[in-house]
Amino acid sequence: MNLGYQILAVSARRFPQHAALLGPWGDLDYAQLEQRVAQLAGGLLRLGIKAGDRVAFMMNNRPEVVIAYFAILRVGAIAVAVNVMLKRQELAYLLNDSETCVIVCEPATLDAVLAALGEVPSLRNIVLAGAAAPEGVVSLDALAAGAPMPDVAEREPDDIAMMLYTSGTTGEPKGVMMSHFWLEFVSMSWVNLFKLTHDDRALVTSPFFYTIGLVMGVLAAFRIGASAVLLERFKPHAALEAITRFRPTTANIVPTAVAQLLDNFDPAVHDVSSMKTLFSAGAAFSAALRRRVRETFGWESYEIYGLTEAHMLAAGHAGLPRREGMIGVPGANVTVRVVDDQGRDVARGEVGELVCKGDTVTLGYWRRPQATAEAYRDGWFHTGDLGIMDEDGYIRIVDRKKEMIITGGANIYPAEVEKVLAQHPAVAMGVLVGVPDEQYGELPVAVVALRPGASASADDLIGFCRDQLAVFKCPRSVIFIDELPITATGKVARRQLRDQLEARAAARPAGRATS
Repeated sequence: MNLGYQILAVSARRFPQHAALLGPWGDLDYAQLEQRVAQLAGGLLRLGIKAGDRVAFMMNNRPEVVIAYFAILRVGAIAVAVNVMLKRQELAYLLNDSETCVIVCEPATLDAVLAALGEVPSLRNIVLAGAAAPEGVVSLDALAAGAPMPDVAEREPDDIAMMLYTSGTTGEPKGVMMSHFWLEFVSMSWVNLFKLTHDDRALVTSPFFYTIGLVMGVLAAFRIGASAVLLERFKPHAALEAITRFRPTTANIVPTAVAQLLDNFDPAVHDVSSMKTLFSAGAAFSAALRRRVRETFGWESYEIYGLTEAHMLAAGHAGLPRREGMIGVPGANVTVRVVDDQGRDVARGEVGELVCKGDTVTLGYWRRPQATAEAYRDGWFHTGDLGIMDEDGYIRIVDRKKEMIITGGANIYPAEVEKVLAQHPAVAMGVLVGVPDEQYGELPVAVVALRPGASASADDLIGFCRDQLAVFKCPRSVIFIDELPITATGKVARRQLRDQLEARAAARPAGRATS
């Protein structure tokens, strides 16, 4: 039994000549895809990979990332998904934490991997897809040229299949462990909830280091032998061209990207009539945006709420009456409660923290028993999100207890950025605050107090952050103040800062840039 791998294997047996992957690079049917997976799995075995080893992939949405992912599962190893935007310091931490022994990358991410190599003792091999491999790097094509792996490694349903890294309020990335059963159950739940069929084609615009790209896109499609249309990275014109050319019927797209599709749509050039349903996660999906999608594209759109640690905690779906301002109801086999700080249920319609348990909740954090115990208390995962549940079970997100900032569907953890800001010689103290933005949901703004007599410009600090962090994590602007507001407990008064910034933004004339 290897439930994660069976998502591909069953469809390869049932629909061998049906298209599994489509894109501007060509297409692969299920039989071809599984053959390439078996060949790469054979190569991983020759590198000494065994069941339970961690093998990372750091690639955009190209066929090789799908091949690598399932090859890792086939040999019984644990697939570690890596954000392609990570820089040396961030990547080295993640690879060391997971004790990754092999990483599969592409030309765009090779430099970051090579820069981190000397800091990761466990990393034995770098495998490069899509280009000739330099000295010391293994070519994926050469690795897959030998004998294929004949059998599939046996794994138990509760064995770890993959890890996605997230961060807590401390800013320390944590590996979220997803079991083989979790992959099988969540992918099938997605199919059942949204009534996907073998004839559907799913447009995959989000990368594999987010569940919206991997689970909602590829795994759900493969679960029923449907096709996945891969978009290497999201660009609005490329997405519209892919819809016109490859005729997908469904897509999972974050709200920011949906707005960009609308802004770049040209009915004289783009034919989007094949698309029927749009699913959005990662940030709030407003009623106004839903109306624009329906009026411009003719698509029905649904919102999904979940976390890396707990999938599909609430969803709107076909057959469920809409309730304005509410996301939807809990998904399959998951129970959601709204509780106060003592863990007691609050009354329906009152604000509290959302907690959950069920089959869509993951196993916990890799080698972090204390963090797991704190988040998964008494069998309930504590989301850190504040919300309400009405009398009929509909859920609305109100705010976050955690300080996470969501910009364009990507999570930013202020503590991680603040640690970098503190390293700048001119900075006495700096905090990162999310301010509302119509297009991205929130934008990260640094509020900085400089050391006495020191000087630094906004560009200096933003550039300093960009040298050490992925671009999406870095502040978009910097506000300099003499002294940060402090609470009675000695902590920065983030809420006060956020309120001040929101008031400042509201008072600024339209079109004027943030200083």
